Amino acid sequence: MSITRVYRGPSATHWEDQQTIQALDNLARNSTRLDVMGDFNLRYVDWELGRYPRGSGETYLKWIRSRALSQHVKENTRYREGQQPSLLDLIITVQEEEGQSLEYHPPFGKSDHLLIKMTLQLKLP
Repeated sequence: MSITRVYRGPSATHWEDQQTIQALDNLARNSTRLDVMGDFNLRYVDWELGRYPRGSGETYLKWIRSRALSQHVKENTRYREGQQPSLLDLIITVQEEEGQSLEYHPPFGKSDHLLIKMTLQLKLP
């Protein structure tokens, strides 16, 4: 099992996105399970409908679909005064999990991102 954290800068290039996907695929090949979480800065992706009107969302949506993964965060996670709230922080796992719970908590310190707590019930071999 691999659990990894990703930070994708807001101005990441297509090449950098491809390198990130390749690294995640390499982790997945060497693990029985891969869970990915982090700040992907993909503000224009509609994760519920699988749409990306602009930006780099296509690369990640295609990767999630091609690997039969699920993106679990459904609410906006970043709130900054003078800007529209956005869903930037993602939790991506192999599938919809039975017994999962997702909680949103106020930001820590001066952060403008909510804290997200996800509890999973994993079946061990």
